[in-house]
Amino acid sequence: MPDGGNLAVTAKRNGAQALVSISDDGRGMTEEEARNLFVPFFTTKSDGTGLGLAYAQRVINEHGGKIDYATARGKGSTFSIQLPLAVGA
Repeated sequence: MPDGGNLAVTAKRNGAQALVSISDDGRGMTEEEARNLFVPFFTTKSDGTGLGLAYAQRVINEHGGKIDYATARGKGSTFSIQLPLAVGA
């Protein structure tokens, strides 16, 4: 959010899963940005590598979880992560 804004992070337990939500009230994403969100090396930043979300998705998937997003132009974006809890947690 180059122009500033608010970022909210929440975490809660839902049965055998941990649910994490990361929301901002930034500019939201364009259709192209959303379509390429998890594509390695796709970036909108002049100094970015485009590996952050691609790597995050890989790690989350390898742990049996899921990552999803919702975005609205001019209103911001929300990333939702579901991860299984360890047995006995």
